[in-house]
Amino acid sequence: MFDRREKTTKTTRMQAHIERIANDNGIKIIASKSNRGWACREEKYIEIPAVKSPTTYALALHELGHCLGRRQSETRLLSEIGNGLLKMPSVGNPQ
Repeated sequence: MFDRREKTTKTTRMQAHIERIANDNGIKIIASKSNRGWACREEKYIEIPAVKSPTTYALALHELGHCLGRRQSETRLLSEIGNGLLKMPSVGNPQ
């Protein structure tokens, strides 16, 4: 049986995890009106849709990676989607 409260709790934890990483690293989060993400390493911000699923959570982590790690291209994200890396079976317990 589907438990809406469980899904809401997971979504809240995912969103809080993204916010914590961003805050800890001085990265501003801008709400995107589309389902795409964008990162600006130089100005330390990401533009992402609301984190409401494992896919948008993975997208947010990916965009944070642009600010925190080595540069990646859009083809990298498309490759991740194609290889199923963004189809996460469960969120687990983001810390």
